[in-house]
Amino acid sequence: MKIKLKTYYAILLLFIVIFPFCTKDWTDHYLEADSDVNERLWDVLSSSDEFSEFVKYCKLFHLDTIINSDKIKTLFIPTNDAINVFLSEDTIGFKETLQYHIVPTYFMLRNVENNQHHRLRTLEEKFALIQNINSNYYFDGVEIFYSSPMHLDGKYYQIKEVAVPKPNIYEYIKRNNPSIRKYIDLQDSVILDRELSKPVGFNDNGQTVYDSVATVINMFEEKYFAISREYRNIFATVVIPGKEIYENALSSMAQDIGGNYSSFEDIPESWENNVLIPALLHKGVFSGLLQPMDFLTDIMPNVAGDSVIIDFKADPASQIICSNGLVYEYETFSVADHLYKMKMIEGEDFVKEIGDGQYAWIDNKVTIVGDRSFQPSKDKISGASNDTIVYANFESNYQQTYSIKFKVSDVFPQRYRLVWRTNYRTTGVFSIYVNDEIVKLGISGYEQFDTSQLINGFFSVLGYKLYPNSKGFCDLDGWVDNITDFGDITIEIKYFSSGESPENGIVIDYLALESE
Repeated sequence: MKIKLKTYYAILLLFIVIFPFCTKDWTDHYLEADSDVNERLWDVLSSSDEFSEFVKYCKLFHLDTIINSDKIKTLFIPTNDAINVFLSEDTIGFKETLQYHIVPTYFMLRNVENNQHHRLRTLEEKFALIQNINSNYYFDGVEIFYSSPMHLDGKYYQIKEVAVPKPNIYEYIKRNNPSIRKYIDLQDSVILDRELSKPVGFNDNGQTVYDSVATVINMFEEKYFAISREYRNIFATVVIPGKEIYENALSSMAQDIGGNYSSFEDIPESWENNVLIPALLHKGVFSGLLQPMDFLTDIMPNVAGDSVIIDFKADPASQIICSNGLVYEYETFSVADHLYKMKMIEGEDFVKEIGDGQYAWIDNKVTIVGDRSFQPSKDKISGASNDTIVYANFESNYQQTYSIKFKVSDVFPQRYRLVWRTNYRTTGVFSIYVNDEIVKLGISGYEQFDTSQLINGFFSVLGYKLYPNSKGFCDLDGWVDNITDFGDITIEIKYFSSGESPENGIVIDYLALESE
């Protein structure tokens, strides 16, 4: 019994001797003091030289009123030396950075479990990352070396460096690729905010009339990802070419076009916004935080759920960590020549469904001129482009005129081969016009051609014969030499009379412009 009692007192004595040292060491790091301290944060900070630089700049930027308010807050305070080092190199503005170190809520480090993390919304309205790595705590990767007790209006932590707010994806693009940033800005659209607008009655058509409140939405962000916003747990990965590699690729494209085109500055901005950049972003915005190895595949879904071909290589060394995701730049980049050397016009793009199995020409895409109006149809047919065709059947032996006229946008001045893929089983005698000039078809230079003759094949302007497939589809073509300026062109398919086939009408699988 005496041995046990002696052992007990020895352990107690050892605990009394060691405990103060353990407590001091732990408190200097992360142990929270639960007892109230009857002082305000601002009073504590402003009375100590240790925080003089932080206090000075808070006063300069009028942030002292926020810290001195009754609202609870948590501060992450860099040392004086850290602030001076940062200011000697600062290029983004210290006020925004300082606001990033102020959290308008109370936060305790011990709420972050070992090897876990938590994101805090700061006064700058950006999320900072708090990490617990093997019981060491970090604020956006900067070590936290002291935790204050709880004061009347919050608490503070001391950190060894100034933490620089990470840009969101939009801010990164704004700084590093002005062309893509400009495109995204152009997607802003003003719409009616139904939640804020009040219904005040009905019009003569029975539609609700609102006391309208307008709001601006960005159509790119609505379709893909809100790259200008930040979330606690939602991220995206964007892969785009950087400014220099983007401009170099446009310069190579310009030299390939030739003529008056020699550098990226000669490429029309409208073509970039209508063709190139939408194609880049469609295959370059993904959900989550993707690593370089994730792109080692042929096809993957983009953020909208569309399957896209991964025909680029993301540069691992270019990875930028943003506040709402990751950005990679292309390792190499060139503009795919089909984007500027080819235009594909699918027949199904000309019609809209107006009922069950009923279709009409789309007014703002197609102009129909004729002595009679024929309703178009759309069918799924194996062997056609996209397995879909559009056609209009005419009455037997129809001898009056009928034409389909439409615009093709953003066409560069080059010599093109115009291809019309149609079917010899529904036929007529046709001419094709580009910018109101007739296109001479085939090696024989037909100004009019009976499509029923396609049953025997067609001698292409390329010098060889094209043959129909088993479904009756065949190409006819001709050279187009009158496109001398960049912009919109008009193509017209004009019907003159019935062909040799008993079935009379017009069939459009697709039309294409292919640069020579």
